[in-house]
This record gives sequence, structure tokens and C-alpha cells, in this order.
Amino acid sequence: MEDKNEIENKDNKLINMSTTMSKTENDRLEDIFKIVSRLEKRNIIFVFDELDKMKANVLGKLFKRYKKLFVEKNIFSFFIVDDLMYIKYSDNNINKNKIYTYLTGKYYMPLLTFEETIRYCVMMFGEKKYLLCLMEYYNTLGNYRLLNIDHEKYKYVDKVTIIKAYILINVIKQFELSYLEKCYLDLIVKNIKAIIEEVTKLRKLQIEELKKYLKKNKKVIDKVWPKSDVLIKSVIETINKICPNAVKVDSNNNVVIDFNFMYLNYDVFVNAVLSQRREEWSKEELEYIQLSDMYYSMNKADRLYTHIPYLRNDIIPLKVADNNPSTYEEALINLIKANLGENELQVIILKRNRGEESLFKDDHEYTGIVVVDNGVFQVAYYVDKGCYDSEALYAKKNLINFSEKYGVNVKQMVICNAIDLNKNIGEIVKMYNSDD
Repeated sequence: MEDKNEIENKDNKLINMSTTMSKTENDRLEDIFKIVSRLEKRNIIFVFDELDKMKANVLGKLFKRYKKLFVEKNIFSFFIVDDLMYIKYSDNNINKNKIYTYLTGKYYMPLLTFEETIRYCVMMFGEKKYLLCLMEYYNTLGNYRLLNIDHEKYKYVDKVTIIKAYILINVIKQFELSYLEKCYLDLIVKNIKAIIEEVTKLRKLQIEELKKYLKKNKKVIDKVWPKSDVLIKSVIETINKICPNAVKVDSNNNVVIDFNFMYLNYDVFVNAVLSQRREEWSKEELEYIQLSDMYYSMNKADRLYTHIPYLRNDIIPLKVADNNPSTYEEALINLIKANLGENELQVIILKRNRGEESLFKDDHEYTGIVVVDNGVFQVAYYVDKGCYDSEALYAKKNLINFSEKYGVNVKQMVICNAIDLNKNIGEIVKMYNSDD
């Protein structure tokens, strides 16, 4: 703060500002080092969030200003960034990327693939319709945050989006190479969607002109393979393959795309979307999500036979729902479907007397648990007080039948009293591990 009556020249003001900022920064560094000195035997993780909202050169400035922080005290620095920034600072050419050696750790959070998006929608939202998942994938490109925001918005199929989504997933297949890093694949997917949006808006286009437009308006990133002209041609060829009368080339080499014709022939696209799935389904089944849609190599005949030998003491309990029998068929079964690709699964059904409030002394209360082991941690998803004997036919039995159909082991256990799994999951773990 400066006194209003104090008169200083511009140079002195700049010097004072620079000195003040430098002192503030040094004070913050000293504070950090005091904390680190007390935790010498632990690895410290500094998370710099929101970097994707900044310019790509922000890390260079950050390292220049706080270099001391990154090179002393053996601090591990992890940067959660967007794909462009990740690619820029992962380059191990020290001549071009001088701060590469300071990146002792880096992490990129990839977008979900189409299959992963379907599994996420099934697990989190109980989605059943295949076309709705396809539409959500196009709208969000597998971004977790957008999926959670947009799911409630789109309850009905939008014809225009389905047409674009069909084009997108078919063009992606042509460039989905296993050796490409996820950050590059995500860039390619974003570029393809940007091109589809522009191509379907135009009636006539010249590939070279569209390429210049996309570059000028920063619609696509042309620094990675394949470049925009290759992707434009692939989009046009994909449209032409499914709906040939929608694409024409005139004598001046203009490509004419009639999106209105595509819209009027929406059924052609829907039939193509549903028919390219990997199994033969009845007409009634086609509209609904099947396991083969969530797992590339899985079909109706697959049996995984998953079983967890023992539960960990640090298992994480997560309540899915309260006293609601339908959740046995919805939440827990959907959790099994969406996690069949994990290391191991286990279904546990706890049985206990209902208590004094029951009209029938031999009526029982059930709690369903689905344990997912992904190799890093175990999560116990559970429905608290899920069903009673009178409802077990449509709840507990369906959970057991589905589990056994896909080879997921079911263990039934009896407990005497009510138990809060969130607080006392250890009791179930102990019973499970000691039960022969």
C-alpha cells in the first residue's frame, strides 16, 4: 500500500513492486520448506490445477520463478494438464524443452473411449439405451465432468447428433493405433469432431479452403498426425460410404454435402449404427446396451469366473442406496456389468433377522455388496437393507442369478445384528477371510 501523498517516479514504483513480489514469493518458499523439513521421509506431491485454462508456456514461467522449489528437498512434482500442454512438456529434447529434467513426475488424464463411456454411463446412471450413450459420447468425448453435467439434459435421442456420432466413431477407428499415446489419440478425436461440425454446416466445400479456415480459426491442431486434410477426406469418405447420395463432387472439385438428405435418411444411419455391433441381436435387444458394447472381446457366451481370495483391511465401503429392492437389479447388477474387466469381483449377501418391527419372526433382511478389486484398491459398493424374504424373488435372486451367469462368485453370510458398513466394514472383512 502506498501513501497517496507520497510522490515517486515511475521507475521507483516498478522497483518497489518487484522487490515486494520477490519478498512475498520468498516468504512462501520458506513456508513450504519448513513443512517439507518436517516430512523428510515422505514424498510430497504439489498439484498445480487449472493449468489447462492457461497458455501453454505457463509451466516455463512457473519453473523460472520457483526453480528452487522444484530442484531441492527431493520434491516430486506432478502436473495434471490438458493434452496440448502434456505433449509440449513431455518432449525429452532438452534443446527445445529445457524444463524437461525438472518434471520428475507427470500424469495425463485421458478422455474415455466410447466403450469406457458406455461402462461409465451404465455404472453411474444405470443407462440402458445404446443410442443415448452414443449421443452422450459425441457431446462430451468421454470427459467425466461433462458426462456428469450433461446426463440429465439429454433424455431423448437427437437425430442430428446420432448422425454425427456415427461418422465420428467410424473415422476414429481408422486412426486408433495402439502405439499412439493417449494424449495424441485424444487430440485426433477432438480434431475429427471439429471437422465433422464444420463439414456438416457447409453445403459446398473445398478441402484446401476448409483446411485453411480450420487452421486460421484454431478449430483443429495441425501439429500432429494425421493433419486436417487427411481427416477431412476421411470424414467425407465415411459419409459417402453409408449415404452415397449425400456427397457429390462437381466439375470445380467442390465437395457438395447435403446434410438435409442425411437427416431425411436418419433411419439408414441408425440401422448402420446398430448393425455394426459385434453380435447378432433380436430386434428388441438392439436398442439396449449389451456386454459386447462395453467390452470389445466379450460376447453372450463369455464366463469370467471371478473370485477374490481375501478382502483387504483397508477396503473402501461406498453406499449405493438405502432400503430399495429394485437397486439389486439396477445399481448392483449395473456395477457388476461395468466392472467385469477389472481384476476380480465378489458378490456378498448379508442375511439377518428383520427385528421386532417385522410381522413375521422368520422374515429376513438382506444387504447386497459388490466388491471390485482393480489391483490398486478394493471398493465395496453396497445397498443397505436391500430387500426382505417377501421381495427376494425379484431382488436377491436376480442379483445371484446374474452374478452366476457371468461367473462372479457369490458368498452368502449371516450376521446377528444390524451393522453400519460404512463404519464397521472390518467385521465383514474378518468374517469373509476366516470363512472356509
